[in-house]
Amino acid sequence: LVLCARPPCENPLPPLPGQCCPRCPVDCSLVLCARPPCKDPLPPRRGECCPRCPDPVDCSAVSCLACDNPLPTPPGECCPRCPVDCRLVLCATLPCKYPLPPRRGECCPRCPSLI
Repeated sequence: LVLCARPPCENPLPPLPGQCCPRCPVDCSLVLCARPPCKDPLPPRRGECCPRCPDPVDCSAVSCLACDNPLPTPPGECCPRCPVDCRLVLCATLPCKYPLPPRRGECCPRCPSLI
């Protein structure tokens, strides 16, 4: 049994999931929000004022492939990236006379863009 004191506001909101007592609405005009430390923040949840980062990815059931010299794990993913093994890539013949060298992380040369 939980006893809740009456919230000090006129129109209390119902309890949030996992809470037992009603609460006062938040006046977001009085809240200064910091930028969340993620690339694509989500809008505030109901009853909150500030944008938030997505919930972290659950990687507990993920088995990652092993590779030599893995690249860092990108945010929001569970496994590190493996660098491309260019010995297994067959590059297409390019339609340009003077191709540019491959970009970092790529195996094949490329034609310069016509801008």
